[in-house]
Amino acid sequence: MENKDSTSTINIDEWARELENKSSYEAQRHVRYQNSTIFKVSKNLRSVQPEAYEPMIVSLGPYHCHKPHLQDTNQLKRLLINKLLEKGYEKSLRNYLTLVKEEETKARNTYSEQPIDMCEKEFIEMMLLDCVFVIMILWFWKMDESGLKEIEIPSFVNRQGSWTIVARDMLLLENQLPFFLLEALFDSAFPNMRGSLKEWVVQFFSGFVNDKVPEVPKDTKTIHHILHLFYLCIVPSDRSSNIVFARPTVLHDPRMGRAQTATQLEATGIELKRKQKAMSFLDITFNEGVLEIPQIRIDDDTDILFRNLIALEQCQKSTNCYDISTYAWVLSCITCTVNDVDRLQQKEIIINGFSNTNETSPIHVDARLETMLNQAQEYDRNDQHQATNANIQFVDYWLKPSYKCHWAIHLSIARTLRGD
Repeated sequence: MENKDSTSTINIDEWARELENKSSYEAQRHVRYQNSTIFKVSKNLRSVQPEAYEPMIVSLGPYHCHKPHLQDTNQLKRLLINKLLEKGYEKSLRNYLTLVKEEETKARNTYSEQPIDMCEKEFIEMMLLDCVFVIMILWFWKMDESGLKEIEIPSFVNRQGSWTIVARDMLLLENQLPFFLLEALFDSAFPNMRGSLKEWVVQFFSGFVNDKVPEVPKDTKTIHHILHLFYLCIVPSDRSSNIVFARPTVLHDPRMGRAQTATQLEATGIELKRKQKAMSFLDITFNEGVLEIPQIRIDDDTDILFRNLIALEQCQKSTNCYDISTYAWVLSCITCTVNDVDRLQQKEIIINGFSNTNETSPIHVDARLETMLNQAQEYDRNDQHQATNANIQFVDYWLKPSYKCHWAIHLSIARTLRGD
């Protein structure tokens, strides 16, 4: 009887509504996440090297905006708003605020971490200041390089190498802004240059690996943010059968044991050669016993860039595209030992550009590549895809006549920013 009386006190209808509300909330939250385009880095990837995902000078968007060490840049953002008003074809601040206000909900929904703890006014002001910051940096770089020097900017921005760091901050996964909003503000401010923003972005970040400017994606609607535009220029849209490493599946011969390193490949008679006139560092080809690999500079910037591109690939699970992760995997496998890295440096396939004097030896280059490899493995474990921690057998695969790895890519931090 006691049990029956206890049960009867429960309001089933109220209980059902409560459970339904919770379920509905989680369903809506899941849909929002699936439709979002600007993500936070997973804990597993961040744990390897957390500083690779943290902005050093400028915060863009809501994820890092309240961090104390990034507040000084707000002074520069406000100065650049004034510069935009001077050059922006007689548009008023009201015009720009209205434009952002109309897109507030859409802009909020691009971020995966919800809710964003900012009121409407705070969010709109942040979006406007941050978008104008990016637009005006690009404008001065393209139209008037001396212009930034005329602005009384904080001392930390004037220090040597600061603009390279700002450019790097603009490519961090968690430091992105909705591209549709950037483009809308750009087109409103500079109607005579309408549609030029994506070309400017590509040119601004080109030259990281080689000198050719990559082809710009034509469909702006598919561009989520600047890092995504960078990625689209790197990874081919044509997912043809010639693209071998569409994802880092296990390519190994169990009879051969370990993956083949650079020195082991040479021992089998395969010649390793720097590929001249390569379209990109992903333009790897094998023909008649010669494995041609484009030159790549491994330094602090490329290390951080690779990590953020790998993190982006992890978040874009619906595309099932892991080309950057696979490239890091391939490079890690062939640079397994000090001798491997030495050999690739002698052949000018790898350039060691780490700024830290403690990282000038080949083994430190290899260690950085190995952590990239660990990241490539990590997303497969998280997503319950087949494990990628098995050995890769390159010799057996690359000796196949049909092998051709030819990814169209190109892009990175502009050499013009390397004035330090």
